[in-house]
Amino acid sequence: MIKLLYYFCQTYLIPQARKSAGITEEQVAIHDPSLSLLIKSYCRESGVRNLQKHIEKVRDKLWC
Repeated sequence: MIKLLYYFCQTYLIPQARKSAGITEEQVAIHDPSLSLLIKSYCRESGVRNLQKHIEKVRDKLWC
């Protein structure tokens, strides 16, 4: 399940958060260890809604 969340986060959630903040991948990147820690520590349910909320929190604190 972690691999699926990781893949979904890399291909959909992070690009969507970048687009909404108006930044590029070169400006800010979430590295693999950070993303794995986020998924393992904060996203205990199997859905992606909670993961999306955490990605948005990171975006709000760091990118905007």
